[in-house]
Amino acid sequence: MDKGQKKDIQYPRIYTIHSQKGGAGKTSIAIAIAGFAAIFHNKNALIIDADLTGTSLLDVLESPGKEQSPYFNELILAKPDQFAKYTPITSRELKKRIHTNMAHFYQKEPNYDKISYMPSSPHFDDILKIVPLISQEDYLHFFWHRLEDIIVTATMDQFEVIIIDHPPGLFGISTASLNMVLDQFTWDLSNEKDMPALTRLGKLYRAVSNESIDKSIVAHAYLITTPDPSDYRALLPSFSLLLGKNRKIEIFKKQDVKIDLILNKAMETSKARFDPAMALNEIFKNVANFQDGRKVEPALIESLRARAKEVGALACGYVPNFAMASILPTIQSLKHKRGKEKEYLGMKGWCIQVGKSAGLYQD
Repeated sequence: MDKGQKKDIQYPRIYTIHSQKGGAGKTSIAIAIAGFAAIFHNKNALIIDADLTGTSLLDVLESPGKEQSPYFNELILAKPDQFAKYTPITSRELKKRIHTNMAHFYQKEPNYDKISYMPSSPHFDDILKIVPLISQEDYLHFFWHRLEDIIVTATMDQFEVIIIDHPPGLFGISTASLNMVLDQFTWDLSNEKDMPALTRLGKLYRAVSNESIDKSIVAHAYLITTPDPSDYRALLPSFSLLLGKNRKIEIFKKQDVKIDLILNKAMETSKARFDPAMALNEIFKNVANFQDGRKVEPALIESLRARAKEVGALACGYVPNFAMASILPTIQSLKHKRGKEKEYLGMKGWCIQVGKSAGLYQD
């Protein structure tokens, strides 16, 4: 087994990546997670580019047919009958197929054949069409079930790691994904007595599961911030959602809660880069109280701290001249490293921190 690979990892795994502001590093972290899954674990990884504000993965990852690429926009907004053809998760024939009709939307990263992605549209007309719907998602719940159908269909297409990269702001499609993770955490599809508690996504997995799908599915959400004070302030809506009146705070006492608060771009002089607890303290001391007098719930803080201890890292260091094009080659070099790396320095250190937080890398 390659150094850095965990023995007890379970698949499929779903990662959703969120931030209140742009530029926090969501797309970089999505690419890094896909890289560790594909390069270190030989797993088929899919990045769903749900950042529908015009910044497309087509501009970041290499693709042999950029001009002919179908966009994720077309899939998520497809008419009901067409969407059902793309995601035929209720069909018994689905188990017999090698690929579903949704394969039309997958783009291969030519240098890493285990990595695929579904790009969003960079065209202004497409953005104008979808942004109003995103803003109403919190009331319409249109995207939530479609995301679940897409995730299950992608799993049937043999993707074992699925990463969803969201637009800035915790509303719309980002809220739908985060709520999906908060409602799910870890599903045990092998336990019959747990069946009544399964949510829609869990039931969908059970309905289409076959030998290609493990019995356990792990969901994992990231909330990304940077040390910038305005980014700390932007965390407040995230905590407001997590502490909403319809959310039972007891869920945060569970050990299997998969929520990471990632402090990205931590300065090299910051001790928070080396200590997860210090990273969290640095974040929480800069987050103001809610206007109605509430404070960040202690149970939430403790669960995040426990998660930090589990993965060994919660802060990703600042890298001068950071380039997303360097992420996958850097992860490839880590697989073949011959000596002890200084894990908190430079691009290699940043990648190692992301790999640890995703549970895809260990020393």
